This record gives sequence, C-alpha cells and structure tokens, in this order.
Amino acid sequence: MADLRAAVKAAQGVLKLSTPSLIPDGWWGDFTNTAYLKAPIAEKGAVDMLLKGYGTTATRLAQDSVLQKKAATAVGDGWIAATYAQGLVKQAAAQVGIDPSALQAYLDLEPSKKYVNGVLFYNAKSVSGQFAGMFQMGAAAWADAMRITPSLPSYQVGKFDARANVLAGASFAKANIAAAKSMGYNGPIDGNVLYAMHNQGASGFVNAWRTGRTGPHFANQSSAARSVITAALQGNSTA
Repeated sequence: MADLRAAVKAAQGVLKLSTPSLIPDGWWGDFTNTAYLKAPIAEKGAVDMLLKGYGTTATRLAQDSVLQKKAATAVGDGWIAATYAQGLVKQAAAQVGIDPSALQAYLDLEPSKKYVNGVLFYNAKSVSGQFAGMFQMGAAAWADAMRITPSLPSYQVGKFDARANVLAGASFAKANIAAAKSMGYNGPIDGNVLYAMHNQGASGFVNAWRTGRTGPHFANQSSAARSVITAALQGNSTA
C-alpha cells in the first residue's frame, strides 16, 4: 500500500503540470482521474510509464476508487471508507497549509463510525445538535472557514459533502490558529490544540489556557474529546 501511494503521489506530481491545483496526496480519486484524462498525451504517457513501474495503471486505480465508493454505498447512505476519508484529510490539510496528522484525530472524535467485515467506515452525514458532517461543523464555524477558503460551498449545500466538510474543518483550524495567536496564545500548535479549538472555539480554548478552567460546554463532550482537550491544556502556561 505504501508503494502504491508513492506511485500515485509521483503520478500526481506529473499531472500538476497541466492541473496546477492538483495536490499530490497519494490518493487516486475523481479529481486526480479527471486530471489524468484531460492531460496532454505526453504527460499522460509519462504517468502511464511511471505507474507501470509500480505494477499498476490509471485504469486500475480508477476502478479501485469506484469499488471503494460502491462498498461504502453498500454500507449505507453517507458512509465512506476510512482510507478515502484519510485521503480527504491529507488533501484538505495540504490545501490550507497545516499538518495533516494534526487533523487525522478528528475522524475518530467527530463523525460516527462502524466496522463492516473488518473495514472501518465514517458517516459523512453525522449530526449532533446543530453540528453536522465529517468534522461536525456548525454554521458559524463554516463562515470562519470560508474566510480562509472562499471557494467553499455554502453551509447548507456542503455540510454533508465529505470533501467540502473536511476542507471546511481544515480551514476552520487555520482560522483558529490565527485567532488564538491574535488573542495572545503563544503555546504549541499540535493536534490536541487544534482539536481543542475546533471543539471549544479559539476564544474558549484561549480562555481555558489563561485561567486553567474549562468552559461550560466541556462537560457535555465525550470522554475521548475531554481527554484531548485536557491534554491540549496540560503543560501550557501564560508565562
């Protein structure tokens, strides 16, 4: 799998010549396949030769992607395979310029999930109160995200679209980093901190960082979320 992802990433690097917006994330999805199909003959030939060296083809990669989507559809409406979801996180993180590993934990903390025949799936149509989708985005957070990525669709249109929701979540993380720093936060920016700001809001996190006291919404979170938020606050000080 690692070699195959390396092959796809290398192929995407070639395809960026004709599709500059393509992000080499190692996942052959619809966007990459469309870039390949539209690529000039010479560029497409270079990709074919590269993939052949790894024992695969663009057609096979596209078929695998389709099969993965069919498998997810068979599980139920809105459910997507973990490998595809992880690819969306990597692509979104690369697009907004943050560490993808810092966002991966969102997948296990936000959407509902289940295993089918040993395969992990996430529900892109998860709903909890006023929050929806892969990263449990609310309308206000989505608006903040759109200031970072104006090309995002509206909240009502995109909240249940896995790709749009993950990109909104990554963009919201980027907005939270800037907001926290503007409020004087000078601690680390790691996965725990990003999730704590995602969950509590940048101002809520910074206030907890300053005072050592979590806000009123902390107690309503899952035990896993509370553990991450607590870890984000441990070892920080305003000194």
